[in-house]
Amino acid sequence: MKIMLQVEKNDYTQFKLLLGVLCGEIDEKYPEFQRWLNQDIENRKLYIILKGKKQGRLKNSQFDKNQAFENVRYILGLNSQPKKPFYRSVLFNYVASLIFVAILSITGYYAFRIYVNKHTNDFFVSEDKNVVFQTIYVPKGMMFEMLLSDSSKVFLNSDSKLIFPTYFNGKSRQVELLGEAFFDVKKDNTPFIIKTDEMQITVTGTSFNVNAYQDNTVFRTTLVEGSVQITVPNKPGTYTLTSGNNFSLSKNTDEISIKKVNTERYTAWMRGEFVFNNQPLDEIFTTLKRWYDFEIEYEKPAIKTMRFTGSIEKKRPLMYFLNQIQIVTEIKYKNEGEKIILF
Repeated sequence: MKIMLQVEKNDYTQFKLLLGVLCGEIDEKYPEFQRWLNQDIENRKLYIILKGKKQGRLKNSQFDKNQAFENVRYILGLNSQPKKPFYRSVLFNYVASLIFVAILSITGYYAFRIYVNKHTNDFFVSEDKNVVFQTIYVPKGMMFEMLLSDSSKVFLNSDSKLIFPTYFNGKSRQVELLGEAFFDVKKDNTPFIIKTDEMQITVTGTSFNVNAYQDNTVFRTTLVEGSVQITVPNKPGTYTLTSGNNFSLSKNTDEISIKKVNTERYTAWMRGEFVFNNQPLDEIFTTLKRWYDFEIEYEKPAIKTMRFTGSIEKKRPLMYFLNQIQIVTEIKYKNEGEKIILF
């Protein structure tokens, strides 16, 4: 299994140019590079960020620089073998790693698809010492699609963490989730178990969404097809969901609700949309912060409780959403660095 990176905005030829300029192999004034640089403000932003990165920051990253180099080299198709290839140099190794890490750190613009077969720095070993558990964390503004060893697919939302084994062994297939993910579980007689701090979900083969962010006021499991069983610590019995059911657990009241819903609303994030249905503004901004990575302050507490219904594409800038609020309400906003103040 190889690690694959899908960049929505820029094709691989353009990243070869970028890599060449950063390594000093291509002059910054090269016309083709200048065309790419001026094509989109996001391209210039990426170049400025990469030029300003310091190697010390990379050393503190959770990513393996050597592995990142190999990933980028593979992605960019740098497979020729000249006598002294510049991409084998220390400088290229550093810059390729820099691009890989920096792209992953840019908020709200790039989407990635990744298939993992190597452990990260954050791992532990089960009682079976041959099984290594891996941890994947998806930064704010990112989404990852993963293929597990049993061919089950997991689509991770931004600011989410998944712990999973290199391969499934024993009487169950078990993973741990912190955040939000959509699971398309490969049908098997061996139960597939998702553990969160609030609940445990058991299936044999089905498609469903789990929203278990720690700053949620409500934790949800939404079943698209099949059936799942849910158990909640300190609550007796098992809750069974069928297709179209939504299971909700209130953080404040500990109340549980199961009802039929339009599942499209709860899986819209996978299609690049935010969908809100009569939700308080505070809850809406909690969701938006995981994508746009900003802080929010309310000068009037009553603003938090105002409810909104609607949708917005993730590719839209945050200012677009804020401007829409100004149009339909008397709410105003101002920027103070990374903080948005509503008044």
